[in-house]
Order: sequence, then structure tokens, then C-alpha cells
Amino acid sequence: MKSFPKLVSWLGKSRIGSLALMAPAIGSRLIATNPTTRRMAVDVAIFGSRLPATQSLSASFLAAIRSRLTDRRQTEAFRHTIASKMPRDRESRLKAASALSKRRFYDDAQVLLSDLGNNPATDAQRAICAIHTGKLPEARELLSAYSGDTSVAGLTRAWVELARMEEDWDWLNQHYRSQLGLSDLTQQACGPNAVRLAEVEMARGNLSEARKLLSQVLAHDESALDARLLLIRISLASMDTDEIRAAIPQLQATQTRTSSEALALLGDCHEYFGQHDEAADAYEASLRQSFPTGFVASVYRKLLGSEAAKEDCSTKRSQTLRDHFLAYPHKSARAWVMAGRVHLEADDLEGHLACCREALKRDPGSANAWHWYAHGLAWQAGLLEQGQAEAWQDARRFYEMAIVSTASHPWWIVTDYLRLCARLGDLETGSNWLEDFRDVFEMPAMRTRSHSSRILIHQGTGNYLEAHHAYADDAHVAAARRHVPNFVTSIEQLSPDTKVLFLSEGGVGDEIRFSQLYDELIHRFPKAVFTVEDRLKPLMLRSFPAERLHAVRRYFRRNINHNEASFIGDLPSADLSHYFDNSLWRTVPDYDAVVSVKTTMAQLRPDRAAFLGARIRPLEVDAVKRQDFSQRLRKLGPAPYIGISWSSSVSLYRRSSHYFTLDEMIDTISRSQATFVNLNYFDATDDLRQLAAALGPDRIVNFTDFDKRDDFDTMAALIASLDFVVGVNNAILELAGAVGAPACFCAFSPENAWRRMGPDGQDAYYKNVRVFTPLAKGDRQSVIDQVGEAVRQCAVIKEG
Repeated sequence: MKSFPKLVSWLGKSRIGSLALMAPAIGSRLIATNPTTRRMAVDVAIFGSRLPATQSLSASFLAAIRSRLTDRRQTEAFRHTIASKMPRDRESRLKAASALSKRRFYDDAQVLLSDLGNNPATDAQRAICAIHTGKLPEARELLSAYSGDTSVAGLTRAWVELARMEEDWDWLNQHYRSQLGLSDLTQQACGPNAVRLAEVEMARGNLSEARKLLSQVLAHDESALDARLLLIRISLASMDTDEIRAAIPQLQATQTRTSSEALALLGDCHEYFGQHDEAADAYEASLRQSFPTGFVASVYRKLLGSEAAKEDCSTKRSQTLRDHFLAYPHKSARAWVMAGRVHLEADDLEGHLACCREALKRDPGSANAWHWYAHGLAWQAGLLEQGQAEAWQDARRFYEMAIVSTASHPWWIVTDYLRLCARLGDLETGSNWLEDFRDVFEMPAMRTRSHSSRILIHQGTGNYLEAHHAYADDAHVAAARRHVPNFVTSIEQLSPDTKVLFLSEGGVGDEIRFSQLYDELIHRFPKAVFTVEDRLKPLMLRSFPAERLHAVRRYFRRNINHNEASFIGDLPSADLSHYFDNSLWRTVPDYDAVVSVKTTMAQLRPDRAAFLGARIRPLEVDAVKRQDFSQRLRKLGPAPYIGISWSSSVSLYRRSSHYFTLDEMIDTISRSQATFVNLNYFDATDDLRQLAAALGPDRIVNFTDFDKRDDFDTMAALIASLDFVVGVNNAILELAGAVGAPACFCAFSPENAWRRMGPDGQDAYYKNVRVFTPLAKGDRQSVIDQVGEAVRQCAVIKEG
């Protein structure tokens, strides 16, 4: 190995040697070695760029070297070297810049382009770099000098990419129509541009137009698989039962069995008809087809969903598939990362980390492996007790290595990093990276992809106005913008006499939380109407005038079933089922404006003072039911009566840090002689048995004569009859707050610490709720101690 740099130096002095060094076998070893040989490799690539015959090869080699750099000092040195040593001729620099751009190293490409004069090819490449680094005005200015010029392919590509990033669907529609020579959709159309035009029509919300165009493509060429698959996606989105039924034999055709995408769509079609076994078969086949070069986590989750929907599925394919993937003779870093992600979907963090370590042994420069290894370490640090600062520091370092080595602006890694910074309380790091990527995240095409990460960081730093503006970038809000003509994302310009339909938002817990805004909105818009999910209808009808409410059956599942088409089948797209059912959809033209409730937070809760100054009226519970529970409780055990909700029905590794472990719950409630009432809305039989064994059966009460998951009116009455509620980040905590019950929010995760706002830890939304947060980062025990003391004091007050 000591003689290797000398060999490189000797080879680099000759043209033949330069070509040899750029051969994959030698080059990959060269890039992975020490800094000296890496610098020599850059010199070799630059030398090759001087020769017309090797310019393309040297450009690719230069991009490969860049992909192995893992810290900022290395990248800065690389940029300095190529800027100072690369030949000044346009051709060699353009080829190197293009190779770097293809790997998304746009900042590095810009270095090569900076000294070149203006011409169409150069400015097209500059514009592409500007687009992908968030500098859209600069890109538009560069391209405007060549408006209408189609002589350079790069100009057309740059205009298309600019329009996509700006979500300028009208421009793209006109562009692809001009490419096809179409004035309308009645003429013959075929080819990739026709499919792209159909995708644009979908983005504009014109599913019927997209369907017409794709049908014409298939009439001209029945073998056009991309058109066939897109048409089936439209059928699923529009819940067209006949078309979905017809699609099944088409997808079962021999030519589609080699397409993992087609097999996943076949699973969706089977799932639509409730054919869970057949759907699971298709999802399994899709995953086997894509592995080991790829692993589609969303398809794996659909497989799990099909198995859960039919408990007597003939085999547990997910387990079989997982075993198959993990036994695969992995030869590449990519395959090991995919295997790690299989572990991750099974909530096995240790297995995931072990696979990522194997990936890094095979390719120490793999950005993909560093990213997923950092992800696993960060979640492990978030789940473990205090004292795991070293694990988080390692995760931070590996995230930043992945970001530097992947591309100039790898938003997909940064958004993941920001979420974890918020969830682990490292807001300074998160804020710095958010600022670095501000231009990228503010592009229209990036807003939806980054909105949840931006919300978490802005909430954590107290920038509530920015956080609430980001609600307008939610994917469901984007779907409503596409399909609802009178949809708006701000109430600022609406007059008081506007007839507004406010759409309830998110899950049941979200809807309960945002119902705290209804009184203010009714005062501002006397004609306002609010949608209310069926499960909350009785509670809301008691709390608000009936004419101000419209009951709706909202649909949350990942796959639409044909049985649901009877109440959501009239929607133009299944994307709208998060907000609408058929009956509500028919009333949309009766309103002047349609608004998602959560987007009003920017106007109603722009800062801390607005939260603290809000006057909130508790929701009204059923007084008869409340009295009945009070009487029953007195017969079952001594006061005080304390409700406990320690977990959730969603218990993935991403959510586990929000909840109590069973041992922590036992530690918390064992400090008082109170009677504890189970409020968990999922099957907690095993946990309740262990709690009763630890504390005594007379200390634990579990009412089984109502449906805790769906009967929120009865649950609200039970909560209102209690002396205190211990809650975590779930719908039960929101319900306790909304009905005015004394409660505490156990905010184990720092991402919820921002809600601790008022005196004595008062919650941002509910004055009757106190928020308990760790006294030091990762100190879960301090939360348990605070809750234990609150429970003990409640018992003392009751006894007094």
C-alpha cells in the first residue's frame, strides 16, 4: 500500500497511465484511499479532460471522486482544485459540469461554469444548477434571454425543470402540447411526451383529461406500459370500480410480471375489492422483484396492511419475505442498506444498524449507508435514557457526512435530519441546517416535501407564525387546492359575510385540538360551517349550534376499498377522502370559500401571546353519562379517580419515545393509593393484567361497556368524571384538555416541549393541562417523577 501513491504518480505522467487510472477497477480503489492519492486522482481526471478523446471519461471520473468526499474541508479543496486547474475551454468544463450535475453536485458544477462566458449551452447548465439550489429567479433570468430557442436541448430541459419546481402546470401543459403538435385532446397522441402531459393534467387535478389522453396513447400502442400503469393509477384515484376490475387481468399479463411497479398496482387493485390474500401475493412479488437493488417501504407497509385486514391470511408473507431478504447473499452496500430497512420496518433498530455497518464495510463512501446508519443511531439515542449524548453526536456527524457526499442539496436527507433534531431537542443544529436550505425548501415543489420538518423546527424555536404558515403546504391541503375551485389557504382577505366551509383536519385528536378555534371563527364569520367526523358528532352538537356543523365520514386508510366507494365514490380523487364524503362534496358550490381549519392558525395563533390570551370554552359532555360514571366509580374504589393513557395504537419505533413503557407506568402510579381508570382506546388486556398484578386488582378499573375507540361522547363523559388524567401524545390527552378535565401531558419527546407555555407549565392549547418535560435531555425519569408528584398531590387534596 505504501508504494501505491508512487504508482499513481508514475501512471499520471503518461496518457496511457491516465486512462488506466480512470478504469473502474483501479479508479474505485484510488478514490477510497488516502488524501494524497485522492488529490492525484483529481489531477489525473483533470489531465484527461485536456484530451478530446478522454473528456467524457474524465468528467465521469471527476464526478465519481466527488461522490466519495465526506466532509466540508474535502469538498472545498476539491472545488478549489477544479476551479484553478481545469482547462478553460468550454467543452471540457461543460462536460465535467454536466457529469457533476447528473449526480446532483450542483455547487461543484457552478464552480466550473463561473468563468465561462454566456452562450445557450453554458447558461442552460447554469440555470439547471440554479434551479436545484433554490435560486429560481436567477434561473429564470438566465433562461429569459433565450425564450423560444429550442436549438439547444439543455435549454428545453432547464425550462421544464424550472416549471416543475415552480409547479407551473399551465406552462408545462402548453409545452407538452406543442411537443405533440396537439391543439386539443381529440387528436392522435402517443409517445413519452403524451404520458408526461397526462401527468401534468393529473397535477392540475384534471383526471378526466389525463384519462382521455392515456386512452389515446394505448389505442395507438397497446404495449405502452407506462401509459397503462398511469391509467390504472387514475382509475384507483377516481375509484372507478369497473376500470379497476378490468385492470386486474391486464396487470396479470406476462409482460407486466417483471415490473415491480405493476405488481404493486396489482396488489392495490386486489385490495380495492377486499381480496387480501391476492393483494399480499402481489405485494410480496413486487418486493421480491425490486430487491436487492431497491426496497419500497410503502409497498412493504401495504403488505402488512393486507395481512392485518385478514388475520387468517394463508401465510405471513411479510415474515417469510423478511427472512428471505435477510438471508440473501448480499454483495453490495446497497443490498445491505435495503436489508437494514427491512429490519427498520419491523421496529428492529439493532438489526438495522448491524446491516448498515456491513454496508459501510463494503463501501465506506456510501452516502446512502451513512444516512440510514445515522437515522438508526439517532432514533436509538432518542429512545434510550439520559447519557446517550455520544450516540447523538455520532448520528449528527454521520448525517452531515451523508449530506456532503450525496449532493449539493440532498433535501431528502436534510428533512429527515431536521425531524430528528427537533425530536431530540437539538434545535440549534436544526435551525442552522434549515437556514442553509431555506432557498431549496421555499421552492413550490419542495414545500410539501419539507413542511413537517419545518413545522417541528419552527415550533421548537418559538417561531409560531412560520410554523403555522407551513400548514398550508400539507399534502392534503395541496390535494384540496388541485380539486376544490373555491379552496383558500388564508382567511385574511375574507369578509365577515363570507359563507365559509371549514374542513376538520387530521385524525380525531387533531380535530379535537383545532375545535378550540371554532368559537373565534364563528365570531369572525357568522355564516361559518365546520365539518365534524361522525365519531365526534354527538359531542360537537352539544357544544356548537347544529346549523354550524356538517357531519362527514372521513377516510384515513392507505388503500381505498370498494365498500367505501358508496360514500366517497363521487369525489374526483381519493386524495380528497381525508376531508370529504359524497354528501359534503355536493355542497361545496354552496360556499364562497373552503378552508382547512389548521391553516387558520397563522392568523389566530401567530405568537405566544395569542396562545396565552385565547379564551377557550370547554366542550360540553353528556351530564347524565358523567353522573353515571361518577356513581359507578364510587362503588369500585376510593377517590381520587385518575385516568391513565400510556400508549397508542400506533407504536412504531418513530412513536415509541412519546409513550410510557409499562414499567414506567407502574413506577408512576404506584406512588399513590388512588383508583386508576384505563383510558387507552386500543386492546390493552395484557398491560392491564400486569398493572393489576403489580398494584392489586382493586386499583385498576377498566370499563368495557362502551367502545373506547369510536364512542368519543361516552369517553368524554368518563374523562369529565375523573379527578385527574395522565396522558401522552394521543387523542385521549386532547379530549381531556378539550372537556376541561385537570390533566398532565407527559412530553417525553422534546418535539412537544414547545407546548409548555403558560405559568406552571400550562399547555399552549388547554389551560387545564400541565406539560411535564424532561429536566435534562433524555431524562425520562424526571417526567415520571413530576407525574408521580402530581398524582400524589391529587390524592392528598382529595383526602383533605
